[in-house]
Amino acid sequence: LPTTLEKLWGLAAALLPDKDPGDLNQALMELGATVCFPSTPRCIRCPIRKYCEAHKKGKELFYPVRSREERYEKLRTAALVLVNDKDEVWLEKQPSRGRWGGLWMFPFWKNKKEMLAEVKLWQLTPVPYLSIAHAFTKYRIRLAVFRTSCKKSKKLKGRSGRWFPIAALAQTAFPSPHKKIALTLIDQESFGKSSLLKKSLPKP
Repeated sequence: LPTTLEKLWGLAAALLPDKDPGDLNQALMELGATVCFPSTPRCIRCPIRKYCEAHKKGKELFYPVRSREERYEKLRTAALVLVNDKDEVWLEKQPSRGRWGGLWMFPFWKNKKEMLAEVKLWQLTPVPYLSIAHAFTKYRIRLAVFRTSCKKSKKLKGRSGRWFPIAALAQTAFPSPHKKIALTLIDQESFGKSSLLKKSLPKP
């Protein structure tokens, strides 16, 4: 708290000698770096332990006071990788104002249930593809990524976006979790092409 810090700074200032105050500062820093560790203080080696109130009370391990553990809200969101027969994926650009303004993302939902309901209207059947963990302020998020395919480069009803060649994803601006999806797709496509090339090569 600001009031606590102000009080501590006042106490520290009162201890400073008029001559060479930097020496005391350096000595205290050295003490903290070599003797007075937060979880394993070496009190028996401390040259000022007889002045230490925590040592007198046998409460060395109670200091410094640990702040209250932060609590995070856990969320489970969903995204869809939709690939057509031209090796293109459907992406949607986010509005300029917002958390991920101007970046491209795979179709995204607040939860799996909403995703399945909308994808059903498109007559598609998604399957689990990836699971990505990421964080944002007080949230700890698990992104469930699904994948499915379609034959035509058609517009998705109720969605605004466009088709991107998988090869172009490396140059596309994504937020971090969706970048991981894109990199996985790129790696898989490269591996697939490599395997096809090996099969087509004549045997020695």
